[in-house]
Amino acid sequence: MNFELFDWIFAIVLFGVGIALLTGHGDLFMGGEKGASERKGIYDDKKMAKGFGVGFLLLGAANVVTIFVKNFVASTVYMIFIILVIVGEIIYIKKYCKK
Repeated sequence: MNFELFDWIFAIVLFGVGIALLTGHGDLFMGGEKGASERKGIYDDKKMAKGFGVGFLLLGAANVVTIFVKNFVASTVYMIFIILVIVGEIIYIKKYCKK
């Protein structure tokens, strides 16, 4: 089964969410109501949204690359890249987004 259409839709969603977060219109994507008050007391939401926006754009770009390059090495690099982006996001939030 060919998942290329799904890959394109996923990449477009990642780019859309990333751009929304970078431009400051992505409050909808920043979490639920339960932890919002606790998060606002600890972290700067604008810095956090920009960091997540960059992360989503990187993941969208990596997803587009995997649409065109289909082999085992590319898949392995893609998975490692996803892990690095997630770890980078965690480090960025813990280090630069605290109030």
